[in-house]
Amino acid sequence: SDPLLNSLDIQDCRHSFFQRLVRRYAADPRVTYMLTHQGRMHSDIALFPSQAFYGGLLQPVPLQHQLRPLESSADLSSFGDLAPYAEILTSHRVAFIDVDVSDNQSPTSDKVNLAEADVIARLSVTAYKLRAAFFDPTTTLGVIVPYRNQIVSIRNAIDKYGIAPLHDITIDTVERFQGSQRDIIIYGFTVRHRYQLDFLTANDFEENGIVIDPKLNVAMTRARENLILVGNKSLLSLDPVFKKLLSLKGEIRFEEIKELKYSMDDGFVRHSCHLTLPKKRWYSCSKLGVNMHLPMLEIISWRVQKRPPASSSGLGVTGPS
Repeated sequence: SDPLLNSLDIQDCRHSFFQRLVRRYAADPRVTYMLTHQGRMHSDIALFPSQAFYGGLLQPVPLQHQLRPLESSADLSSFGDLAPYAEILTSHRVAFIDVDVSDNQSPTSDKVNLAEADVIARLSVTAYKLRAAFFDPTTTLGVIVPYRNQIVSIRNAIDKYGIAPLHDITIDTVERFQGSQRDIIIYGFTVRHRYQLDFLTANDFEENGIVIDPKLNVAMTRARENLILVGNKSLLSLDPVFKKLLSLKGEIRFEEIKELKYSMDDGFVRHSCHLTLPKKRWYSCSKLGVNMHLPMLEIISWRVQKRPPASSSGLGVTGPS
């Protein structure tokens, strides 16, 4: 309500100076021009940001890596329990891993998601194994999460594997990643409760009737070759932008699960299964549930629960949805 602030178009402190300039001069072609070509992301990765945030106008330069199809010569059978992660990284440019966790996995902070930290650590180890010959901590892999607490959890989970180069990768918030890029970006949403969505989307604004999520935009557009999103699908779907992302194309095909078994490990109930992946190869998968395939987006459901009391007559787990 301050007249001076209003005259400078300062109505919301969450909006940057750049956003205020765009809001004021967007319709003036003398001072506003949209760059429509980008040389970072593979075209598959750029698809959603272009449609959701740039009116479908974003196009590759193109550079060689932006059009190159995924080709893998790796023997995935040698990856053991990491084979499903290797399958994702070698067959999909963009993937979302749906981690379903109990509410009480961390007694100290809602800003810690141990199940996601474990998944991200396994993805990171797999990425290293796939690119060990030319792995560079400063360019190959980066992890983005919203909370400092989760950064520590992920760092600890990765360090347990004892791979020195992985200790040096950047694990940080989206704000600290702005302006940088990695060949592979893992974005962990971390949130476990509805109220935390307000923090994730605090900087959202509306432009020409479209809700723009700048944090999601920056996170997704840091990736050059692979983008892996990790979060809770049901919770994230409560936000309209996340829901649009997770329902991309609207075509979901459930892959057939041949066998489901359970085992106990590290205080969690670990799901193990055999299933048919999109390329119809067989793997023994740790904690892997339902595989849902989208043309450009892979969604994989996980079920991780705390170890049941010793007096329990059964494992007390839920089957894959």
